[in-house]
Amino acid sequence: MSTQPRPVKGVEGFDSYSGIIATIQIEAELGVTFESNNIFLSEDGKRARRVGEIIDTILESMKS
Repeated sequence: MSTQPRPVKGVEGFDSYSGIIATIQIEAELGVTFESNNIFLSEDGKRARRVGEIIDTILESMKS
């Protein structure tokens, strides 16, 4: 089992709404568009993603 932290619920004050705001800011800063409106949650929105998963999502979007 991975010990990577999950920002949503793992960082005090960072919730799913914070994830949406952060996703929008990352998109603007990097000039990319993510398929999801919250890269901090799984595609179905039921699971908080680990930091490594978030990084993978960002890197994948930058390939396009």
